[in-house]
This record gives sequence, structure tokens and C-alpha cells, in this order.
Amino acid sequence: MRNNKGGRPAGYTKEQLLEILLQYTKEHPDQTVRLFELEAATGIKRYVWTYNMKDEIDRINRGIQKVETARTGISLPSAEQILTSCKGNEEKLAMQIQTLIEMVQDMSRYQDAAKTVKVMRKDYENKLEELNCIIKEKDKKIEELFTQINRLAIDSENPNIRKEKGIKSNIIEFTPQNMNEFKSRAEKLLL
Repeated sequence: MRNNKGGRPAGYTKEQLLEILLQYTKEHPDQTVRLFELEAATGIKRYVWTYNMKDEIDRINRGIQKVETARTGISLPSAEQILTSCKGNEEKLAMQIQTLIEMVQDMSRYQDAAKTVKVMRKDYENKLEELNCIIKEKDKKIEELFTQINRLAIDSENPNIRKEKGIKSNIIEFTPQNMNEFKSRAEKLLL
């Protein structure tokens, strides 16, 4: 028994569409498959491709994107291709050679810029590391100063320890009014 869902009969089977899609990718290598271009090339409507071959098209496009990101250079025409395309036309030949020379100069500038960026990045990383070390040292100093201040505050509170250490009176008293003064003194000590 067939499972007929009704509706319009399919004009193409999935196998036929897959064959047409593979043929299209052979004719257009290293190009992203776009539905409107596929429709124009095959005459098969976009909705047919979307409904039946969306996963296949996505898989092909992912593969093409991986190849494009893996490439490191650009393809330049060979000397034969340039000569055959410019047969007898010296002006066109000179223009194409000049274009190639400019491309090579641009690539050289980009490589120099990339090297400069690498050097600058390394300098910034070194500077950042140096600043992080300075911050750690300052944090240690702050911690030591707070420890000393806490000891002095505790020692000055106890009359027996004041006598022992020669402290005349309670030297540090923390109140909401003198907190700003305490903060400014602590900042001066750090500088």
C-alpha cells in the first residue's frame, strides 16, 4: 500500500535532483550554491530545491567554506594564459603585467603590515605582563600596609600593649568622618 499524501505529483525524484545538483557543482567548482543561481542554471524552481535538497546544499556549502578558509593564497594567471589572452595587443599585455606587479606589491605591503602587527601584539603582551606584575606587587604592598595598620590599630586599643610598645594613646580611631582622610593617607603611602 502506498502512502499517498495527496497534492501535486513530484516533477523530479530526489535521486534526479541530487544528480543535477552534483552536475551543477562540477560545472561551478569552489562556488557557494545559491538557490537563485541554481534555479537559473537548471530551470527547476527554488522551492523544489529548498524542499528536497536543503540538507545536501548546506553540506556542499559548508565544504566549500572550509576550503575557502584553508586557502592561503590567491590564484594568479599563468604566463601562458596572459600571453594567449593578449595576443597582439601590447597595451593589454602591459596593463595585465602592471596589474600583477601592483598585486605583488600589495601582498608585500600586507605581509609587512602583518609582521608589524605581530611585533606590536608581542610588545603589548609584554607590556601587559609587566603591568600585571606591577599590579601584583602593589597589591602585596597594599596588603602589607593594611596588615601593619590593623596591627597598630589593635595594639593602640589595648593599654597594656601601648605601654609595652611605647604607644602614647589610641593612634588610629576609625569613624565614618575620618574614613576619607584614612583613604587619602593610604594612597599617599602607596605612591
